[in-house]
Amino acid sequence: MKDTLGFDAIYISPYVENTEHGFHGYWAKNIYKVNPHFGTEDDLKQLVREAHKRGILVMIDIVFNHIGKVDNDDFSGIVPFNKASHYHEPCDITNEDLQTNNRERLEKCRLFGQPDINTESEEVKQIFFRWIRDDVISKYGFDALRVDTVRHVNMRFWKELNEFLSDAPIYLLGEVFDGNNHAVAKY
Repeated sequence: MKDTLGFDAIYISPYVENTEHGFHGYWAKNIYKVNPHFGTEDDLKQLVREAHKRGILVMIDIVFNHIGKVDNDDFSGIVPFNKASHYHEPCDITNEDLQTNNRERLEKCRLFGQPDINTESEEVKQIFFRWIRDDVISKYGFDALRVDTVRHVNMRFWKELNEFLSDAPIYLLGEVFDGNNHAVAKY
């Protein structure tokens, strides 16, 4: 009898360094550094290697929509998105925006007060695409991406990300949190 737990994939939270109080991975401060709560770069590489030795795929959660909270929109400590031009103008998503699927506001306003990354920017898009290719896939060897808050990022970004990753050895899964099947179907 094979000694297994009966699964062939694991899913982990974003591994990036977070802003203060953001230990869970969803408040990015530096996408190029491993969150010390999760260990070191070597620990992360070893986790993926050991999983692969056992025939287990590893899916990582990725956030393209926002970063962690910063004081007074001071982005100087955010790596690599340290300029105001990397973000949309401040506005907050309201309950009405969520209920009516107001895509303009959902894609450009702040979700829970977190600065909204301007994924329409070619510079921002290229930074993210290189990071996915060079770090997430090549450096760490992740097998799948679970993309957080898809509904809150420009749809063109998703199309271009899919095209960019079309030859990559990786699965792509997006989270669209909405109870309206018609709204979700667009993604």
